[in-house]
Order: sequence, then C-alpha cells, then structure tokens
Amino acid sequence: MQFATVLALALPLVAAIPQATPTTSTVAPSATPDLLAICESQAYGYADACPQCLHNCATSAYPEQCYYSVFFTVNGIQSDCEAHGGNNCRNLALNEVCGQS
Repeated sequence: MQFATVLALALPLVAAIPQATPTTSTVAPSATPDLLAICESQAYGYADACPQCLHNCATSAYPEQCYYSVFFTVNGIQSDCEAHGGNNCRNLALNEVCGQS
C-alpha cells in the first residue's frame, strides 16, 4: 500500500517536469571587425599610419589591445629617437614596427 501511495504522489511530479526538446542551433556568422576603424580608435596621433600597420593585428583575437600595443611601441621608439636628437623619428619608428610604407 505504501508503494502505491508513493507512486501516486510521484507520478504527477514526474509529469510536471519540463521535457527537453531537441533544438537546432545555428552559429551566427562571425562579424569581421573593421580593422581600420579599430586601428584609428587606438592610434591617436598615428591614425594616418593605420593603413601601414593594419597587417600587424589582422589575425589578432583582440585587435583593440593589439593596435594599442603597436602604437605604444611606435611612440616609445619615436620618443627615444627624439631624445637622442634623431631626425625623421616618427617615420623611422613606424617603419620599424609596421614595416616600410
């Protein structure tokens, strides 16, 4: 008798549990980031050099941080060059980090 009572009480609970329904999931197309816009947002005074430096971060999973790093490095090289009396320091720094334009 106890088994029948437990079964009678449990049956409505089991029926109330939501059943898993098979779903089809589609992968959203990955949006290709606008590398030029991202580069320009991180380049500050070097935005005009973005076309020269685009390849540096083209395959990066984190292009914002990548371009920040690129231009942080360019700025450091330019500053060091200027501190030592160099000429054409901006272009030399860009060429060193991003390649010849």
